[in-house]
Amino acid sequence: MSKIPRLFAWGDDGIPGEFKIYLKSISGEDGLSQVDFMREGVVQLAQEYYALLEKEKEAFAERDPAGRLYASPKISHQIRGIVYLLHAYCAQCNAPAPAELLRLTFEVLDLQEKSPPIEIVELLHDKISNVIPVGTEKLSAFITASALDGEADARGEELNASQMARAVGVQRGTIRDWRQMEEYKSRRRWAALVWSANLAASPKAERSDAWKRATEPPAKGGNHKV
Repeated sequence: MSKIPRLFAWGDDGIPGEFKIYLKSISGEDGLSQVDFMREGVVQLAQEYYALLEKEKEAFAERDPAGRLYASPKISHQIRGIVYLLHAYCAQCNAPAPAELLRLTFEVLDLQEKSPPIEIVELLHDKISNVIPVGTEKLSAFITASALDGEADARGEELNASQMARAVGVQRGTIRDWRQMEEYKSRRRWAALVWSANLAASPKAERSDAWKRATEPPAKGGNHKV
């Protein structure tokens, strides 16, 4: 027995045959039967409801321009229902949701790109994947550097490339290159979110060991990496 929640009381997994007929009618794929995955129909419907969602958000903004009543608009039951139905349909067909449906879902859930909820950041903080586009010998330095930049961002301060290089043991040029990488920027934002939460709870939180290494005076006559 399917464990997919049934939005409708009839149809396989609560997905009415009428819905599949409708997907076929807008997909332009006449050669498909109802047992085939009608991807183009899903894409078309997702785009249609994305446009409808944008209109709902515009109307909400006009009613509450300062955002005093609600943090975000209440999405209509119609849009929420169609989003679920499309996902249930994809699941039934064992097909990945098209990008257009994921975009619609992202907007319905009121998420922000490259800004995960702090609760998820904290949950995954100690479980970050080590699949990073740098050599394994620099893996630890890459993680430490991005975390250190994130700490600086959260504190409203800045560490220069020389300080960063001294803290993690790489060349200044390497730090500059890393700071241009999307993977590095994402981890930096991640670390900034974590540090911001820590500082909000404990404004006088002690600085990290990496920070102390970065800001200690360089040894006289010591080698300096460039």
